[in-house]
Amino acid sequence: MPTYRGKLTAFDSGTYKATVRLDGSAAQTLSGIATSRAIPSAEMTTGRNVLVDTGDHNDPADMVLTAIWA
Repeated sequence: MPTYRGKLTAFDSGTYKATVRLDGSAAQTLSGIATSRAIPSAEMTTGRNVLVDTGDHNDPADMVLTAIWA
C-alpha cells in the first residue's frame, strides 16, 4: 500500500475526516480522508505535514491519515 506525504488543508473534528493536498499536486485536494484517532484533534491544524496510507484501491474512501508533524 503506497503512502504519500501532503499538507492538511481542513479537518472536521466531528467526523474525524481530513482534507489533504498531496505533495506535488498544488491544485487538487482529497477530502473525506479518515484520520487515525490516535492523533489528537488539537494537532490537526491547517498547513501541517501529513502521511496518508492509500489503501489497496487508491480510493479516497479507503485512505487513512496516519501521521502528522510540523
